[in-house]
Amino acid sequence: MQGRSPKSSSDPTVRYALIGGAFGAAFPLVATLLEIGIFGHPYTLASVLRAQAAEPLLWIIDTAPFVLAAFSGLIGKRQGEIRRLQEGRLEAEVDRFFQLSLDPLCIAGTDGRFRRINPAFSRVLGYRMEDLGAMRFLDLVHPHDQAGGREETLRLARGEP
Repeated sequence: MQGRSPKSSSDPTVRYALIGGAFGAAFPLVATLLEIGIFGHPYTLASVLRAQAAEPLLWIIDTAPFVLAAFSGLIGKRQGEIRRLQEGRLEAEVDRFFQLSLDPLCIAGTDGRFRRINPAFSRVLGYRMEDLGAMRFLDLVHPHDQAGGREETLRLARGEP
């Protein structure tokens, strides 16, 4: 599994805060423009400043982006924590399945090395776990099938299905 930096663009805390801030920034603008439009003033910077000075509620609305961004960031942080917990549980579940399976299971890389071997794999093949860890999986393939196994491994390494 690839690691992520805690504040990467895929981190929900940052993403939610940015989305909340962006949507929150629209509220004061819309409120001020509505205020100007209701009183029939021209849409100029002077009208915006006059409307802001005349209506204290608009100053309160101006803080909405900051509140919304902070609230969204907190939600994103919780989402990140929930995701990490779920990933941890999934990993533990896979580990449990892998270790308790009566069937031989292994995970091998495209470099030919075993990444993971379960106890049944070792028991069925009659090799110690340490010995299997030092072997390449093609060492366990019949000599007549090794060329095909190498080709399939290279195909997978290229990302082909």
